[in-house]
Amino acid sequence: MGKKGSRYTIEKKLFYIGLVVQGMAPYAIQRQYGIAHSQVSQWVKNYKLRGINGLRPRSMRKYPSNLK
Repeated sequence: MGKKGSRYTIEKKLFYIGLVVQGMAPYAIQRQYGIAHSQVSQWVKNYKLRGINGLRPRSMRKYPSNLK
């Protein structure tokens, strides 16, 4: 099974988003901090669409037993 929760805190995500907003490319963040550029780009996209709530981990949907 996969990990539960997020590997990065919201504060860390906001730090990396701030770097992108200041003009740093996601590839440069990958080289300097070791975080995948696609992950940083996804955080920026989610932040622009949903604000701070876009950075919070989503809960897993629970289905009723009769649908399983």
